Amino acid sequence: MLEHVVLVAILNAALSHTLESHVTEAEVRRQPLMRRHSAIISPAGVISPEVEFPQTWPSPVASTGSALEQARQPLAKGPAMPSLWLGLGLSSVGVLATLSLLRVRRVDIASEESLPPRPGSVSSSLQMLGITSLNVAYGAMISTMAIFVLPKEAEHFFPRQSSLGLGLLELLGAFSLLCGPVAGQMSDRQKHPLGRRRPMVLVASQLAVASTIGCWLASLYGYPVAFSVCLLVQQIAWNCAHAAHNALLSDIIHPTCTGLASSLQTISLLVGGMVGMLAFQGLTQQGLHHSYVYGVQAALTYLFLPLVHLTAREASSQAMLLPSDPVSMSTVFRMGEDKSPDFVLVMWERGVYYVASGAKSFLLFFARDTLNVTSVADQALLLAQASVAMVGTAALGGLLSSVLFTRTSIQPQKVACAGSVILAVACQFWVCPYFEAKSKAALLGFFTVYGFGKGCYMSADLALAIDTMPDPDEASRYLGLWGVSAFLGAGLGGFAMSLMLEVFGKMLPESYGTKVKNGTYCIQGYVTLLLACTGCHLYVAHLCLRIRTRRQYEQQNRSASERKTNAFLVSTPPNDKERWSEDSKPEDTSNAVDG
Repeated sequence: MLEHVVLVAILNAALSHTLESHVTEAEVRRQPLMRRHSAIISPAGVISPEVEFPQTWPSPVASTGSALEQARQPLAKGPAMPSLWLGLGLSSVGVLATLSLLRVRRVDIASEESLPPRPGSVSSSLQMLGITSLNVAYGAMISTMAIFVLPKEAEHFFPRQSSLGLGLLELLGAFSLLCGPVAGQMSDRQKHPLGRRRPMVLVASQLAVASTIGCWLASLYGYPVAFSVCLLVQQIAWNCAHAAHNALLSDIIHPTCTGLASSLQTISLLVGGMVGMLAFQGLTQQGLHHSYVYGVQAALTYLFLPLVHLTAREASSQAMLLPSDPVSMSTVFRMGEDKSPDFVLVMWERGVYYVASGAKSFLLFFARDTLNVTSVADQALLLAQASVAMVGTAALGGLLSSVLFTRTSIQPQKVACAGSVILAVACQFWVCPYFEAKSKAALLGFFTVYGFGKGCYMSADLALAIDTMPDPDEASRYLGLWGVSAFLGAGLGGFAMSLMLEVFGKMLPESYGTKVKNGTYCIQGYVTLLLACTGCHLYVAHLCLRIRTRRQYEQQNRSASERKTNAFLVSTPPNDKERWSEDSKPEDTSNAVDG
């Protein structure tokens, strides 16, 4: 298999050089994005005769809609379209059928016959791997969408303002995180023979598949509004499923194995990212359009969803004494500061982390503008190599964290802090262009170190979220709130970074007389962007050291109350102590009874 991949890569490089000898890069970049793919990496090595290269850019008065109308024609009539429509219909029927079956099996039991949820008992590593396996599909979706697919769709739908278009798409996806706490509160109150979490995971995951196929169709047809709607539904469904899936760790995993489970959850997420990027690289080498990645996402979801359902032996929640207050916006965002105030700190540091992580979405633009990686095949190869290097070392960092959690008494706060410091150093890959011939190797080195820090941080951060949530009986709602903390980071932060790149990488240089090509950015913008990321990661490291878990907070409260009692006894005069102790004794009522 490895020799086949290497052979395909060599043949693809040879074909790319052959094509570039006939077609200049400037001519290729003038094409619409969807035609560019078929022209550059055609497996036959011959440009399709139907493709005509425009000699000039469309005039400024030409609308983007006309360009999209021309670009959508070849792909919208492909042989895969009937299969996609059939898949969309079948996946939608699957969602409706699952909802109907879940409603039929539900049986209500009186509250006086209910008992509180029992602590988790799962301690088998193999079973934990099965429970966390759905994160492989989730990780593949995140990595491919954030690093390559959304930037490509932004170039496709918004060719003249690709940076702002990418920021808008990220903002749309981040907005869906607000639905996580609502879905979590519904899951916390779900009474069903399958438990509280599995019904939400089953329905939301299948809805995510249906909307993913919708994104595929919208991309091929070239409809930006339909794509935005399907993207929003996809992200809402995944966030609902992810909130309930994370709550499984709190519900069925033994409390002493929380650190190991969170590390396995992170490793599954990172392995999914690696699978997604390798799949994208393979599709690109075969000359397929980037939208085929949506099919990979759907296949991985359907592959691991039954495994989670079978290994997560969640107890029936019909006889559980669950929170009785109704689902409402006033209770969804209740933080529970009286029980564990530092859960807010965990949310805050996670949000700041996502502000810094938003810079990875601009890696494609960075490679294009500063490293002169302009062909689609070379971009796919470089991003796949960077992602594999990052995900591989991130899995190593997660594995090291799991060993530390199980073999030592190290606190998650220290692991998260160390990971954040590593991220602060490793995100400064703006220096790579100064390495000249070895710039790509330097970029891969930075991402290798970045991945290790990411694995350490993510493993510890999930453990902190579970250990600091105020009420484990509402784990899904609190983990949904934990996901909402990424809204400001991934959404508003990513959009702010796109504006930063637009201002410092284009507007300011042009105001000083520097000519910037349309759709590209100067290195000053990337330097500003990545220095801001370093500041964010260092701030996250500072916050992690201040976090107290729920158990630590309770111990501090008990110690404080004991100190107050001892101080009162020491400061009270002896006679008052005796009087106070006599007054505190229960009255002797034996004489009264005898009388």
